[in-house]
Amino acid sequence: AAAAALAAAALAEPADVTAALFVDADVVLLRNPFADAEVLARKEALLYQGEDHCPSYSPTCALNSGQMLLRNRSMVEAVLAAMPARFGATTPLEQAIAAAALRADGYAATSLPPHFSGHCWFGRSGLSLCELTTYHAHCCVNDREKLAVIGRVLRDSAGCDFAHSAPGARSRCTLGECG
Repeated sequence: AAAAALAAAALAEPADVTAALFVDADVVLLRNPFADAEVLARKEALLYQGEDHCPSYSPTCALNSGQMLLRNRSMVEAVLAAMPARFGATTPLEQAIAAAALRADGYAATSLPPHFSGHCWFGRSGLSLCELTTYHAHCCVNDREKLAVIGRVLRDSAGCDFAHSAPGARSRCTLGECG
């Protein structure tokens, strides 16, 4: 709810808001996602965290809003308007709400590049932590496991030079193997 309030406040300003990055609280931002050349080159208005088995948005693939970049002000407004003020036990997942709001307008969509990674498939990606832009600690059993994973990502990526390298810069550092 706090993130929605901040986003709504930003949209209320007369500034030209043209993009919004929605992330879950369990996403570690390792470098500036808005400076990502591969993302900037894409034309789609909606970029979201793709699952490794489901790389493009389709009726058979659920939208994962854990990492979702909207590059259209009306899309941002539609998602914010659809979100409830409070989430309860019977409230649908925010990604289901976002997907319904966006599907209604039929925007072109694609998944974010693999360096917007997630815990479910990071080990299969072939990427190192130093190559990543983000790391989503999803697919964890509970909050304790999420916190442990986030702690390992932060510790193991401490030696990465994110400010002076681009996503895809090769390194031998992988989760749990850095000193």
